[in-house]
Amino acid sequence: MVLGAGFFIVFMSLSLALGAMTGWSSEEQGPERLRSNIDIVIGSALWGIIAVGGARVIVRWRFLSPWLLTGLVPPVLVAVDSLGWLPA
Repeated sequence: MVLGAGFFIVFMSLSLALGAMTGWSSEEQGPERLRSNIDIVIGSALWGIIAVGGARVIVRWRFLSPWLLTGLVPPVLVAVDSLGWLPA
């Protein structure tokens, strides 16, 4: 159980760090910013899914689950923020 939690923490923090990198863009908020950083957002989504799925496999729960969607929360928030849809 501890190994699963550690795996989740490491890979989810990587997902959050990748997501935060899109905020360091010099472009104005909007579709252009998201388009220029889409590879980082996709990488963040993949690492988030790996974090949740890997932790589930380590604790011997089935991999495919609705819980995998929680790995998409950071990249979705980053995408919405880079479009400027979040209130300041």
